[in-house]
Amino acid sequence: MARNAEYGSPDASWLLGIMQAFQTTLDIEELVRLCSDHVQPIVPHGGIEFREVSGRTTVRLGETRQDAPRYDVLLVGQPLGELRFTRARPFNETETPLLETVATTLAHPLRNALLYRDAVKAAACDPLTGVNNRASLEAMLEREVGLARRYQTPLSVIMLDVDRFKDINDTFGHLVGDGVLRALARCVSTCVRDSDLMFRYGGEEFVIVLSNTSSEGAALLAERIRTAVAEEPVRWRDVTVPITVSLGVAGLGERDDPEQLLGRADQALYRSKNEGRNQVSVIESAVNRPADAE
Repeated sequence: MARNAEYGSPDASWLLGIMQAFQTTLDIEELVRLCSDHVQPIVPHGGIEFREVSGRTTVRLGETRQDAPRYDVLLVGQPLGELRFTRARPFNETETPLLETVATTLAHPLRNALLYRDAVKAAACDPLTGVNNRASLEAMLEREVGLARRYQTPLSVIMLDVDRFKDINDTFGHLVGDGVLRALARCVSTCVRDSDLMFRYGGEEFVIVLSNTSSEGAALLAERIRTAVAEEPVRWRDVTVPITVSLGVAGLGERDDPEQLLGRADQALYRSKNEGRNQVSVIESAVNRPADAE
């Protein structure tokens, strides 16, 4: 059972420092990371996890253990989620109140971050498919590239396009075409993680941004998406429309900016188109490409 985080008082200057740090970001993952960074010198731990009460967001950093203590993050008695700290040895009676106080201190900043996420998502939503729109891609991709650089983690992009979409519109009409795009977005959403970001880039073209994912991992996901889409024809009244997608994959190179990363994924997509459609292509950064690669 999770423990209610409502007591415990660490050193005032340390607590003030962590409160000030929490005011520097509205990114949920960054908040959890800051929490871990500030707690680590006082209460050493191997991992941290936050799970939103709705299940929409889970952030895990470091190691995870099933028997770790859990603390409810509450705001005016309403649960926002559950915070867990993990390590090999149990936390002692001195450390436990500190962790409980941290969970309480996190409540207001976390509530603000969750509200900000919801507001941004509403403003950035494509009305037809329900995924993020193109206007939001630039800022979100720049943020993800910055986080990948800061923490030295991989980042990849998948760009996908519905094959022969114009023929679908011309043959069946735009209502069916819209249904195809909605069905595609739903299908892709079942293949990706909650932390992955999907955007409608324009027309029948979509972009997926994959944090902490190498180009090899992104290529595997792209193939899974390609297969899932091909196996799910769209049905509209008495019409069945088989659809396929072409996909391009690129991983963040050492010298890439967001525009270069996206541009390489676009090149990979058009390679898939030009080589017959319904396939996945990968184009690596020249910096990251093995010496014996083409």
